[in-house]
Amino acid sequence: MTNNRSTAQAGHVQAGHTLDQEAAALPLADLLTPRTVAEADDALALIAARLEPANDAVAAHAESRDDALLAGTEAEHDAHGQRLADEARRLTVAAERLAIRRAELVATEERAHAERDVQAGRDAAQRAEDRTLKYQGLAHQLAEVLAELPELHAQVERARRIARQHDLSADGLVLPHETRSRPAEFEEVEVEVVQHGPRVTDGEGRRLGAGPDDPIARFHRTESRMIRPQVTAANLTAARIELPAIDGGAAIVSQGPDRR
Repeated sequence: MTNNRSTAQAGHVQAGHTLDQEAAALPLADLLTPRTVAEADDALALIAARLEPANDAVAAHAESRDDALLAGTEAEHDAHGQRLADEARRLTVAAERLAIRRAELVATEERAHAERDVQAGRDAAQRAEDRTLKYQGLAHQLAEVLAELPELHAQVERARRIARQHDLSADGLVLPHETRSRPAEFEEVEVEVVQHGPRVTDGEGRRLGAGPDDPIARFHRTESRMIRPQVTAANLTAARIELPAIDGGAAIVSQGPDRR
């Protein structure tokens, strides 16, 4: 009597079963418990690779039943065919259940991603609250600094007037925006100017004659070129500065001309 297990294995090989031995030897139960979508995809690929040759073996075995009838071995042939069919069905059921498991894993992973995104949003909200409170503290500090500037500027201006009245040195009596401002700088350069003869054109600007190509006059002149543009720094006592309060109340800082 032919060994049924060996016959089944031979049927798989003849049907073109090309999985490596290690993958093919994995118990089917081990493939039905993936922990991630990636593992489920790998398991489905392995089952698909087993299922195709199993179905091929069933079809090939069915075609040989007439030969078994003639040989009087139809009972063994049918029993072997049933085992092949059972194996193919087992793989089919496994693939169906694994597909369900994969869908569950997809939903689980999507929910996990969503939970992480939502938590990241909560963290961002808390960070925004922390930064808003920090802004409020810094805005109050800035308000104190800006509140001092007008009086300090006034003291400098008063000291300038006194220095002029008493013929005293005004060194150091410079306001911050004056220190940071500077006029434009220019340099004088000498350039050559070449004049040519008259150019005669018609009403549409087309040249009528060849005209003289040689220059009729050359001379030099001095031109002024800007080498550094003017810089005007902001006078914080004259600028419009407003920082809103975080609770919707009066502005923490509100000074300068209203240019709105």
